[in-house]
Amino acid sequence: MDVREPQRPSLGIAVTEPKTGDTGGVTVSNPVVGATRQVNVTVANGNTEPLRNVQLRLDGDADIKNSRRISASIASGDQTSHTYRVKFFRSGQQSLNATLTYDTPSGKTRTVSQVDTVNVDAATSDVTLDVSNQIRNDSSVILTELHQFGNVELEDVQIRAVNDGSTVARVPISNVPGDGSRNVALDDNDIPAGNITIVATFTAGTDRQTIQQSLRYSKYSPAPTSAIALTDVGITRSGGTLTIEGEAANVGTAQVNSVLISAANTDAVTPVWPTKEYFIDNIDSNEFETFEATVNASSNLDQIPIQVEYTINGQRVSSTLPVDIGTIESQSDSNQEGGSPLQQSVSS
Repeated sequence: MDVREPQRPSLGIAVTEPKTGDTGGVTVSNPVVGATRQVNVTVANGNTEPLRNVQLRLDGDADIKNSRRISASIASGDQTSHTYRVKFFRSGQQSLNATLTYDTPSGKTRTVSQVDTVNVDAATSDVTLDVSNQIRNDSSVILTELHQFGNVELEDVQIRAVNDGSTVARVPISNVPGDGSRNVALDDNDIPAGNITIVATFTAGTDRQTIQQSLRYSKYSPAPTSAIALTDVGITRSGGTLTIEGEAANVGTAQVNSVLISAANTDAVTPVWPTKEYFIDNIDSNEFETFEATVNASSNLDQIPIQVEYTINGQRVSSTLPVDIGTIESQSDSNQEGGSPLQQSVSS
């Protein structure tokens, strides 16, 4: 019986982008020193008989992970592809050698080899880091953009926010491809307002590198729909009565209506005539109206509580704002003395 040897199977080598699970990929004409690439080696059986005990090995001018692969058999007309992860350490023309060993149907062992030359570029790295204070979903964030203008992929990338020498936020990000970028937002909850330094640490080729950028970070606080603040407050004394005058400012975002201002009635403070209550029809957002309140108060008080009530969106809102009075000297009625009333500025 005439037993013919099978034709030699063909080998094909292709260097591709390092994508998980990719067995075809787009050929990379210029791999880079220090960068991991995938090499796909395809074995095609063009014979009418199967190949048995197939072993494939890749070696050459590179560091090759898991260089030996085994297939039980390859049927006639079929092909199989194996992917290797390789890293070159020198630029210029580098060689890859694929060696296939298999058994023929007659039991003989055969070997097929193919050598390909790969042009490897020298590694270049030019990394920039941009940072900015931005508002997202009613919250402050620090937006960072890491860009690689060189041809080396940035690996093991970490972004940190540093305040007074301490790391207050830390975020790992995906690898940055050559001539690519990655964005990441550092959340407001972890970062205090003030001087913040953003530090990016990464591996470029075989080097561990750091780049940093600083900014003045501001915390965002949404304006309330309604809020009244008392400003430019002054106090005068006439006999035993204190007169409190100032401005009621609407620091909210909506108009308030039916504003009623008075001193809160406590054991130490009693609203009295002539201005036990002061009514204001409405106050627009970012506007103010003057008010007045008269009270009898204990002489040892540091603050007088002022009660502010108003209506917004059909609801009645009430709040009590303390007014610091400091030390007020006793003085007779200004009309009797013919002088001006004592006035002292206060804060609320």
